[in-house]
Amino acid sequence: MTFTVLEGLDGVGTTTCARLIAEGLRLAGHDVVLTSEPTDSQVGQLLRRWLKTGSELDVHAVSLIFSADRALHLDEVIRPALNAGKHVICDRYVLSTLAYQGACGADIEWLANLSAPFDIPDKTVVLEVSEDERQRRLARRNDPERFDSVEWAEKLSQSYFEAAEVLRRRGHDIAFIDGSGTPADVAKRVAHMAHLKIN
Repeated sequence: MTFTVLEGLDGVGTTTCARLIAEGLRLAGHDVVLTSEPTDSQVGQLLRRWLKTGSELDVHAVSLIFSADRALHLDEVIRPALNAGKHVICDRYVLSTLAYQGACGADIEWLANLSAPFDIPDKTVVLEVSEDERQRRLARRNDPERFDSVEWAEKLSQSYFEAAEVLRRRGHDIAFIDGSGTPADVAKRVAHMAHLKIN
């Protein structure tokens, strides 16, 4: 089965898109696990609290915590699902860590080396929308996180491109696509790019 990851800045629609693709695969008769990072584990909950607060942690410490959460995620959720013949749709994965922590000052090559033992997805799709559209979506969400601001957007976008190049050299299949339009249309575009047949 396939391991597909949705990526992008906060507000571009990764969570909605992942959900719609999972629903479409199920309607097409496939077994699917829909999951996300940070996870709901104790480690993941620590990261979620960090994202919601202004508390400061060393960027390398945060990167290591993300990696610990991912190691548990792979062991407890992703690998068992793939071994059972299920599709896995994941909202964020390795690329997010490289992009976000890279934007915070961590060396992207160091982050890539840290992530080297982790499974490589069959496809990683990065959604992009205009900054105006992203801010409109974030305003509707009314649940701010530390990386939501306009000030972070340009830095994060550049970091995503740099991180994607680093991971491509290590065997990752990564594509950037337009995330504007209806959620259903975006999900269809992503599914087509990831070679997933959805209803």
